[in-house]
Formats: sequence, C-alpha cells, structure tokens
Amino acid sequence: MSQPESNRRFAQTITVTQNDIDDLGHVNNVAYARLIEDIARAHATHVGMDIDTLRDSGRLPVMLEHHLKYRRAGFLGDVLTVSTEILMMGGLRAKRHNLIVRGDEVLVDSQTDWVWVDVVSGRPKAIPAAALEAFGF
Repeated sequence: MSQPESNRRFAQTITVTQNDIDDLGHVNNVAYARLIEDIARAHATHVGMDIDTLRDSGRLPVMLEHHLKYRRAGFLGDVLTVSTEILMMGGLRAKRHNLIVRGDEVLVDSQTDWVWVDVVSGRPKAIPAAALEAFGF
C-alpha cells in the first residue's frame, strides 16, 4: 500500500539562535545548509525512516549537490519555516526542493541532489523499497 503524495513534503519552524549568526549579524550561509540537511532528516524521521532504520537497511542518503539562492538576510530571533519537498526519488538518487521563509518572505530557495550509498562500502546503492514507499513513491 503506497503512502499519500503528501509524504513527499515536510516543514518545521525554527528560531534563529546566536550560533546561526555570522560576523555581519546575519544568518550564516553554513547555518542555512545545516537547516536544509536538518529538514531532510526530520522529514525522514516523520515518515518512519529515521537514521537507525535507514542504517539497518544498509543504505543512507548523502548530499551530492547543493544549490542555494539567497534572497534576503535572516537575523537573530527570526522565526523561520523550513520546508522540503522530494521532487524525484528512484534508482540511486533523490532531488529535493527546499525553502526557508520568514512570514511571506523567501530567504533561501534551494535544490539538493542526494545519492544513496551503502553504509559499509560508501558506494552508490539503490534506494530501499521501504524508503520509496514511506515517502510516497
């Protein structure tokens, strides 16, 4: 039985902390990249594919390419919504579209390509069927 297509999307709200801020008083670019990785992990956990479940399958997704378009600066104390949607998932790869917004303002628009790898060899390996089903593919 396949999961609903809505399992392809996930969002959560975070508050910017001092650890996210750079020398100019803005959210650091590295913090945005971390938020995008964090939302992918939270999404996986939400659909029952936490890190231990994935590791037990013998495969884990790792970022292959990461494209970020910075539109506006974020600041200490901002409440941000971080969202992700899996656009494609099959074979060895997956593609996600990610947004980081403050209210109606888009701060970051990004796309990430993921490759699934064997946890022992680190070599590419097909996405497990259970993960495909959990995310609605």
